Amino acid sequence: MILLDTHVLIWHALGDRRLGARTRKLIEAKSSASEVSFSALSMWELELLSAAQRIRLDLPCEPWRMRLLGRGLREVPIDGEIALIAARYRSALIDPLDCLLAAAAVRTGAVFVTADARILEWDLGPRLHDASR
Repeated sequence: MILLDTHVLIWHALGDRRLGARTRKLIEAKSSASEVSFSALSMWELELLSAAQRIRLDLPCEPWRMRLLGRGLREVPIDGEIALIAARYRSALIDPLDCLLAAAAVRTGAVFVTADARILEWDLGPRLHDASR
């Protein structure tokens, strides 16, 4: 399974060219097996970014989320175990959301797909995939 960072989820859904060819193929391959996921926290982040007009989606966030789920993407809820795993990463990262997203990948055994250079430099345990490739 793979877990998409919020920006990768946006790039994938909107066909953004920043998503690398290798990553597109990975997502397509995993999609056919229903092994593409996103964190429930990404929906929170999308709503905030949309409200601040930092991103423009073709639908409001709730129908956008339903469309993702209808396409077979899986939503990973955040629970206490993920929160405790994320707390271990806090010393290495400044952004608590990044800690929670990485922890969700660890908890589910997923490869975390991101283009965030800070995250790609981690040596914290989650398997990482550079989305720009």
